[in-house]
Amino acid sequence: NCQKIDNISEIRDDVIINFRNTIVLEELDAETKNKIAIIYGRAHFEGIKQGLLERGYTQVSPLPE
Repeated sequence: NCQKIDNISEIRDDVIINFRNTIVLEELDAETKNKIAIIYGRAHFEGIKQGLLERGYTQVSPLPE
């Protein structure tokens, strides 16, 4: 029998979303090219965007609606 987990969405966010974002940001940190395109769904981009802003990147245009 599996034990019920009350905060499954927090665990999912930490394991899947935050882990994925960390990998993407680490790859960007290692990149040496000046121009980089990031193709991500809008809903998935917020964590990546925050990491980029923390690294000194600047948003030059708003995300499309």
